[in-house]
Amino acid sequence: MTSNEQPISFDLDNHLFYLFGRALVARDRSLGEHLSMVGLTVNHWRILATLSARGSLNVIRLAELTLIDRTTLSRIIDKMCKNGLVIRHEDEKDRRGKILSLDTKGHFLLSTVLPFASTQNLMAVEGLSNDEIELFGKLLRKVITNLERCAMDIRLMS
Repeated sequence: MTSNEQPISFDLDNHLFYLFGRALVARDRSLGEHLSMVGLTVNHWRILATLSARGSLNVIRLAELTLIDRTTLSRIIDKMCKNGLVIRHEDEKDRRGKILSLDTKGHFLLSTVLPFASTQNLMAVEGLSNDEIELFGKLLRKVITNLERCAMDIRLMS
């Protein structure tokens, strides 16, 4: 930097995505410690919770919803199937594809850790009113929509 250049100003502590990242890391760290007591990871939690909430899914859709890349997800699913947490079924619409659903042990482990995760979620929003929590969710959905539209615009310009 030359003597007449101004330093770039960047307020990291108030940067929205830095704050999102810190919140997620703090949550995952705490959740991960609890999950490890029953042999699960945060990625296992995401898979179990998503399959419970959405029902049977193919790997592509599960990867989208859990935010786990497909290669990593495939390796995790292989282990979860071997451990009796998840079942692979033939996809009736596409014989080449597989549909994933929770197995009995997966349902059981999810029901074991769900109370902790729910309590953690409540602790995370402690001090916020129901209206603030609802507004926060609406604002996050709007940010996500904006970012997805931005990504689509960039792909169209390529």
